[in-house]
Amino acid sequence: MTRKIQKTSTVTAAAAALAALPRTLASTPAARWGHQAVYVESKKAIYIVGGETSASDYQITNEVLVLSLNSSNPSFTTGSSDGLPAHAFASMALSNDENSLIVMGGMTSDCSSDGLAHTLDLSNDAEWISNSPNRFLRRRGAGMAWVDNNSTYGEVMVIGGIADSYSCSSSTSAYTAADVLSLPLSSSALVSSRSLPNSLTGSTLAVSDFGLASDSSGKIYLAGGQSSSGDLVSLDTIGIWDSTNGWRSQTTSGDVPDGRVGASLVAHPNL
Repeated sequence: MTRKIQKTSTVTAAAAALAALPRTLASTPAARWGHQAVYVESKKAIYIVGGETSASDYQITNEVLVLSLNSSNPSFTTGSSDGLPAHAFASMALSNDENSLIVMGGMTSDCSSDGLAHTLDLSNDAEWISNSPNRFLRRRGAGMAWVDNNSTYGEVMVIGGIADSYSCSSSTSAYTAADVLSLPLSSSALVSSRSLPNSLTGSTLAVSDFGLASDSSGKIYLAGGQSSSGDLVSLDTIGIWDSTNGWRSQTTSGDVPDGRVGASLVAHPNL
């Protein structure tokens, strides 16, 4: 469902159950930006969540699109959006066991009542569960990745972002830190907040709209994006995090691409 910054209305239990069932779309979904996407290996499908469907009047959606890759002619269906508010420019991650899809922050439809974090149990695709972790700042353009802490469910790390009027803040500020939250999410999920090294991405620190990826060893890679002043961050230096050493910088060489915002990043095991 697409809406202009308004709260999703309450539905009956029967309607909610019906909405949770996958539905094939009769046409191609509306164009959008500010959405998030993740590939779920166990389902052989791409989940596309939220986003802004009109740049002129801030129409945002809580739509969950599912593109199954099991056929030679894949088509979109809709997954459950029950309990998920309309949002855009949030961060999203998949738990390591692929049982939970987690959305945090972003532009939302109702600042006064919408939760900060939303989790969908992919084993039943029934209803999104909302939480508002204490001391967690809503922001847009942040990155998020799952982190192994040797517990049953692990943690998520939410990195950077911009807090402004679009994300329910009374002023504009860059969030130059990384928050770690334990799973499953709750009001007490925030474990730590640690500042990013000023030189993590070279002479200019990336704070939002960067590419973020994890590899099979648990390392997190951060590249590109924009600075607190809106400048493009060069790709001549990227940030790398691991559980032993924390954040460190890695310079790149050769024909270094131009800096950019809104790009995506993936860690490939063989290239």
